[in-house]
Amino acid sequence: MSNVIVSVIIVNYRSADLVLRCIQSIRKHSAIHPYEILVIDNASGDDSLKKLATISDKNIRLISNLENVGFGAANNIAIKKAKGNFLLLLNPDTYFLNDAIKHFLDAVNDPLLVSTGAFGAYLLSPQLAPNMSGGDLPSPYNLLQSKIRYLLRRLLNRPLFPQPSTEAQSVGFVSGACLFIRRSLFEELGGFDPKFFLYYEETDLQCRMHRLGYDRVIIPGPKIIHLEGASHSKSINARIYGDVSMLYYVKKHFGKGIKYYIFAAIYLIFPLTIAPRYSLRDNTRYFISYFKAIFQ
Repeated sequence: MSNVIVSVIIVNYRSADLVLRCIQSIRKHSAIHPYEILVIDNASGDDSLKKLATISDKNIRLISNLENVGFGAANNIAIKKAKGNFLLLLNPDTYFLNDAIKHFLDAVNDPLLVSTGAFGAYLLSPQLAPNMSGGDLPSPYNLLQSKIRYLLRRLLNRPLFPQPSTEAQSVGFVSGACLFIRRSLFEELGGFDPKFFLYYEETDLQCRMHRLGYDRVIIPGPKIIHLEGASHSKSINARIYGDVSMLYYVKKHFGKGIKYYIFAAIYLIFPLTIAPRYSLRDNTRYFISYFKAIFQ
């Protein structure tokens, strides 16, 4: 596989059936370009390894972690073993509707996008509605602003995400559900910060990318479904990981002064609005984790 151009990286945690569907879609639509797929199992502890081991393809490699090290750290491990000059990081709950790899490679070679460090796609829900594909680089101000916008759209029953553009669009960050990046740039940035166990690792990476002068762009060519992003509900673990990572991101990039504590206190209003959806035990876990993260 010395001629590999693109290494597709998929981190699995108890989602082998989704991974197999994702791989099937890649194989169906991406026969032209030399690629490899690395699936790294994050100590799922279920029958994932057994299911994934049934894949018979020399271009697909399976890596097994002995413990769940988190999304970013697992990607770092897999990428060290990758052979491609380009990386396509995919969530297990994505699948292709066309030759997305070709569109990403075309974009990399577009002279108008020469300063672009990360590429993404206009992701779609299973109903082909717009899905979350990227956004502004988070700051304390726009984190609060985006939460208010989200709540208003929910209350008014408005679409949560804009219609896909027919042109490439510059964004603050590309969703980590589908992230195409040069391997050399990923290594220059030092990879993902493993302190982000889940969520915000791609945002942090692209914030550092921004400081080096690289753009982040979503392109219209790839047609990719993202299942989970269409859901409004989150498990308690997802809520905890998401907001703990968000607090770490804010501390890392904006400091831990008085403004940080004011932000953390105001942001707490939003979890309170959805607390009735969860049990007393789950809410207790969440708020204990949130306050511990504030003062760490």
